[in-house]
Amino acid sequence: MVKKILIGTTNPAKKQRFMEILNNYDCEIVTLDDLNITDEPEELGNTPLENAKIKAEFYSKYCDNVICQDSGLYFADMDEDDPRQPGLYIKRVGNEVLSYEGMITYYSNMAKNFGGKALVYYKNGTAVFSDNCFKEFMADDKTNKARGFYLLDHQICEPIPGWPLDSISQDIENHDKETENLLREYDVKFRKFIIDSFKLKKIEK
Repeated sequence: MVKKILIGTTNPAKKQRFMEILNNYDCEIVTLDDLNITDEPEELGNTPLENAKIKAEFYSKYCDNVICQDSGLYFADMDEDDPRQPGLYIKRVGNEVLSYEGMITYYSNMAKNFGGKALVYYKNGTAVFSDNCFKEFMADDKTNKARGFYLLDHQICEPIPGWPLDSISQDIENHDKETENLLREYDVKFRKFIIDSFKLKKIEK
């Protein structure tokens, strides 16, 4: 029997990412829109992984197989407990929830404070619910920092739905060999975590 897997996010970029990983495997992918789910969990975790688990547990009442992710954004040249760090509140400044345009303006202004270019990185926590149990994945700090990139004080492309900050982001070029291997290993481990968590098999063509 083909497993139905719910991607528990409203972020179109994250949906696309998971759909790309699950493509060509023996599963049926569904979204919150497909199941007419409008309820959202209250994310009270202290880390991206805690929030991902909260989401997965919440959406598990709608589907037997769920995958969820939460992210935090960190400036490399600030202490992680610095009150200016976005952390889990990428879209929130004080009591204000930023629009995509507001996020671009806010973070480009922050980049100006670093001379027009700020080194940042994401921490992503991923949680899967399947076979009545939860599984989790989160890279270590060394890998997260290796996956870093620059935020700029100006736009270099049009905003991407779900990832507005990509429009002011620039990849780090010419990684050393150790970093390249680390990034490659991360991608392989992340994909394997998802496939193995759901016990999926490749569709033979």
